[in-house]
Amino acid sequence: MLRKYGLFGFFTTALVALDQWSKHWTVQHIGRRDEIHWIDGWFSLVYAENPGAAFSFMADNPYRMHFFVGFTVVAIVVLGGMLVQLDDDEKFQATSLGVLMAGVIGNLIDRVRQGYVVDMFKAYTDYEPWKEWLIETFRTNVWPIFNVADICINLGVGLILFHYLFLEGRRGDDEDVEVDAAALPPVEA
Repeated sequence: MLRKYGLFGFFTTALVALDQWSKHWTVQHIGRRDEIHWIDGWFSLVYAENPGAAFSFMADNPYRMHFFVGFTVVAIVVLGGMLVQLDDDEKFQATSLGVLMAGVIGNLIDRVRQGYVVDMFKAYTDYEPWKEWLIETFRTNVWPIFNVADICINLGVGLILFHYLFLEGRRGDDEDVEVDAAALPPVEA
């Protein structure tokens, strides 16, 4: 029993700590200054406050805090229930749930403490003709700025989907069952 809870706890704790540290570092070292370019024309670090969800969903809604906290509490309960139902040897799923839980908790901490989430990773392109096409098509050449918790949420969901789509039932759960041939009805030709 300790195996699944240990993995879940380790990944949840380590990734929440990494998320909170990265947000603290961003506030302390970048603040509202210009961005730090890691890969010119493609990727940089910035400081951004997001009061909404992905793509600033509900950013202007006065009830967003209640919605996000309520939704997060439900997500935590559901993920905890999923963990309890796992067999002790399901390490992949326990890890996946821990990664997802870390993302959920990391952003919850920001919302409760500050009323917004600190984001810092900016992916974009200045490469022509992609930049021009993206601006014409989507009115921007910048992907919504994100953080470590957002990465954990996407990675956790991706790992869970991967498990259910490609690994479920391939662990030997559906091994050949011995059939008593005498109990089968005769086959007519």
